[in-house]
Amino acid sequence: MPNAKSSTIADSATAVLRTLSGANKRSSTMAAYRTDLPHFARLLTETDCTVATPADITRTDVREFLGCLADRRLGGVARARTLAAPREPFR
Repeated sequence: MPNAKSSTIADSATAVLRTLSGANKRSSTMAAYRTDLPHFARLLTETDCTVATPADITRTDVREFLGCLADRRLGGVARARTLAAPREPFR
């Protein structure tokens, strides 16, 4: 049985991607977002039991995501690009 929290975050990620696909984003940007947004959503559901909706995301969650990216040895530019997808819904 799927975790209800996972579904909520996953559904939100899917909705953001659907919205962005109609926003005239370049295909390379959409390809990156399709990878990065689910990665962020997975991290949230695996590491923070208090995040049920995008409104629950805190700066600490974002810092943890950046730390995860640093652990993968991504440079600053790559981390900034990867963070663009989760940041997009808050614009």
